[in-house]
Amino acid sequence: MADLVSRVMGVAASGIRDPLLPLLPVRWRRQVLYGFSQHRWGDFSHPTTFSEKINWRIIHDRRPLLRDTCDKLRMKELATRVGVSVPETLWSGTDLGELTSVRLPSRWVLKANHSSGRIHFGQGEVRNPRPLIKATRAWLRPSLPARFGEWAYLNARPLFVLEEDLSRGGQAPVDYKFFVFADQVPLIVVESDRYSNHVRRFYRPPWEPLEAQLAHVGWSTVLRPLAKVMASPPTLAAMLDAALKLGRGFDFMRVDLYSVDDQVYAGELTPYPGGGLPRFVPRSLDEELGSYWELPPF
Repeated sequence: MADLVSRVMGVAASGIRDPLLPLLPVRWRRQVLYGFSQHRWGDFSHPTTFSEKINWRIIHDRRPLLRDTCDKLRMKELATRVGVSVPETLWSGTDLGELTSVRLPSRWVLKANHSSGRIHFGQGEVRNPRPLIKATRAWLRPSLPARFGEWAYLNARPLFVLEEDLSRGGQAPVDYKFFVFADQVPLIVVESDRYSNHVRRFYRPPWEPLEAQLAHVGWSTVLRPLAKVMASPPTLAAMLDAALKLGRGFDFMRVDLYSVDDQVYAGELTPYPGGGLPRFVPRSLDEELGSYWELPPF
């Protein structure tokens, strides 16, 4: 085991994608990743910070409550039950060849049901699916979070989901990420230009901008420029209400929402934001968020 841990600690040179990493027990897997990104050893037995508690959840929490949170289609079902709108699902399945017989709008989005970050923007009818099949041929494999031990991703069905595109004027919608702890929302992260010049800004409700940032995973501290302070969105109250509805019953859940044409849409539920790896700058925010989270008995 010591030799294996030593080998995997060479992840700095391989971008934390060493093929031996998934072979480690999940606790060691998380410590390697945490040490690489946070530059310190995590206390996953008696966690106090938010990032440590995310990793505690990854290692220990197998409650049925979390089982479906990383399955996009099941998340949509939950959102519909509590009265939160969702982007229309136009098709789902495993065979993209079926799209040749599906009537599609002028713009649409293809995603992987069981992972984050796998996304393709498309236009019009699909007459020849071969380029799309080639571009997505790895999408139905287990996602990186699943290989790194994020249990709920293992329970998400490996499917393609094609849904309406909420973009307007060629711009992806602003992504509002609400950190919901039981019935509290102490933090909102706003991400803009996700697929071009990605920037983010942190806010405290009701709408107090912060200078905090997230450092990229790695040995060096790489920070994106802070997004400019934006005006409070007119749907903020509706988004807070939607976030609390979707986060109800969880000790913690990040609820990702969109606001388009004054309509609030559910995006994703995120039980393991960043896998608990990105560093909060300043670190005091990591400690503050951890104080809101009362872990379940284990």
